Amino acid sequence: MKDSEKYEKGDNLSNYEGTFDLGEGTITFINVEEVDGQARFGWSVSEGLLVHKIAVKAGPGYFVYVYPNGETSDGHLYSPKGSISHITVCYSEEEVEDPKI
Repeated sequence: MKDSEKYEKGDNLSNYEGTFDLGEGTITFINVEEVDGQARFGWSVSEGLLVHKIAVKAGPGYFVYVYPNGETSDGHLYSPKGSISHITVCYSEEEVEDPKI
């Protein structure tokens, strides 16, 4: 993994909705809402990036989502509670092989 970025936006879930800079590209968090006592959201990254892990923390607990081959989006992440204290994203730049001619 090349880098990680931590987002601490407080307990208001709507603060996490939007697009945030990762340096080499962006990550967008969408549909951030409370469902059945847990915060739920989706995400996507700009072209050229792969996400390998996302940690979602709320209170004393956290969930870690692992993407062994790297992913560019996911729509079904939850926090342990109805809030989010922070989200940490571990990502890398996608390696593109040169086409053989």
